[in-house]
Amino acid sequence: MMDFLHDSDREDLPVNPDDLDEIDGLFFGDDIVPKPPPQKPRRASRIVALISPKGGTGKTSIAVMLAGMLSTRRRRAAVIDVDPRGSVRRWAHAGDGLPFPTFAFDATQGAAAFRRAIHAAIVDVDLLVIDTPPAMGPANALALQVADLVLIPAGASNLDLSATKETIAAAQEARHGRAGELPRVVVVPSRQDSRTRLAREFAVRLKQLDVPVAPAIGQRVEVAVAASSGRLVRPSSPAGDEFRRLARYVWSFLKGLDD
Repeated sequence: MMDFLHDSDREDLPVNPDDLDEIDGLFFGDDIVPKPPPQKPRRASRIVALISPKGGTGKTSIAVMLAGMLSTRRRRAAVIDVDPRGSVRRWAHAGDGLPFPTFAFDATQGAAAFRRAIHAAIVDVDLLVIDTPPAMGPANALALQVADLVLIPAGASNLDLSATKETIAAAQEARHGRAGELPRVVVVPSRQDSRTRLAREFAVRLKQLDVPVAPAIGQRVEVAVAASSGRLVRPSSPAGDEFRRLARYVWSFLKGLDD
């Protein structure tokens, strides 16, 4: 009489791959056993850092909105907050949560710990945005070591222009340490009124710096409301239009780095 194995007995039996091949042959005969289609290699994640030693330029707003606008079904984004004030975390906790992961890092832990945090954050993420504090300290230095692109939000004042020049110089210095052309630098006119003479004069001065300039982000009440509510700006609002244009520009710029 043949003894039948119970399910509990089967779990302890070793699986022989040769036996599996023979079973496949019984069903498929001489036909080719179908194989899953080859997967395309995943593109390396890109890192964007929002840096300016001057406060009040809109770094956190741009970081959050970029990640929000660039999070789609086919593309994932995340934000890592290295600002001790934790502005991104406060934004996320003000509501039901943002539609992308957020991480926090204490820059005093050093470069090695920061690189480990970056490595953990970019798993299955196409874009990682770094929000930095308003000072050219350790956090900004760490961001410059890993960023592919540095976005410099800038108002129209002389202080903003000075901060922009300081950030450009820091990015150029970081390139020497990395033996390459990264990080690239783009200025984002932020919280400016393009109708004023001050803003027009600032645009002329930016051209003299010979750096790319992204679409501008205005001073919008909608952004403040979104931050206090823990959400993104409404897509149909003027602020939504501005951030959408900026997001398209940034993603196109990053794709150009692969060419």
